[in-house]
Amino acid sequence: MSLTETEQLWATVLSAFAEDTFRVTPWMTINAGYRFERFAGTLTEYGNTPRVGAAFSVGRGTVLRASYGRFYQHPQVATVSGPVLEFALQEGFDILPIPGERDRIWEIGYGVPFHEWTLDFDAFYNSTENAVDHEVLGNSALLLPLTIESGRVRAFESTLRSPKIFHRLTWHYALSIMSAQGRGAITGGLTDFAPPEHDYFYLDHDQRVTINTGFELTLPQQFWLSGMLLYGSGFLLGDGPDHLSPHTTGDVAVGDNPTKNLSLRVTIRNIADAEYLTGFANSFAGTHYENPREIEFQVRWKFKY
Repeated sequence: MSLTETEQLWATVLSAFAEDTFRVTPWMTINAGYRFERFAGTLTEYGNTPRVGAAFSVGRGTVLRASYGRFYQHPQVATVSGPVLEFALQEGFDILPIPGERDRIWEIGYGVPFHEWTLDFDAFYNSTENAVDHEVLGNSALLLPLTIESGRVRAFESTLRSPKIFHRLTWHYALSIMSAQGRGAITGGLTDFAPPEHDYFYLDHDQRVTINTGFELTLPQQFWLSGMLLYGSGFLLGDGPDHLSPHTTGDVAVGDNPTKNLSLRVTIRNIADAEYLTGFANSFAGTHYENPREIEFQVRWKFKY
């Protein structure tokens, strides 16, 4: 069937914030802030989000840090009516107003410099109310947003960045070990009113291990070359707890700056044209494949300003 719908939507966001940094001692710095937001669209909500963090210098450039913060993300300026809503009702779904996501994040990190190399470790726990996800409408290609009663993300991350090697080359890597889960009923968006799970379930974008490494190389005549290799341990299989097979993709880009105002760039994404599933038969996201090889050309001109 064919669906056509036109709708004009309006929303307003009002926000105010204050933040300051205090140097308590030569080895301890505290940062604190507060943010207020008011969203008025398909519904009206308020966000009051304090946050505080501290950094401790433990010698030789090494820094230990910790923080706690609350964050409010206002809902998408979107709703559904007309033929799309009628189709959803026929399929046993309904569309509820989407509330804003509210996050509480605890974080601790440790940064270690070593001969101009920068090594960083970080761990965080994100507890979420109205966790944002999306759902497939029936047997279609329509993905509509939804919010889940609660969610949590637990992660450990590490990064390393090199200094300039031979004045031309920099190298970096990033490692993430993460678990993303939701719990409870659907609180907004597309829902079939199915009974909520009693325990945590994995979200469709859950992938335990992600590693990326890349380089940037400066070449003569204003040319440059960069490359990126990405490894993933596999996205969620169905509703889990099993996951799909691991996958590896690579990107490469080359560019030139012939003048101070003109820059040229060619980017090849998924250069090996790897084909793998990013989600399979998940109750929310359905089945999706990684995009095939993509080639992008960019010309940028900087006007005088």
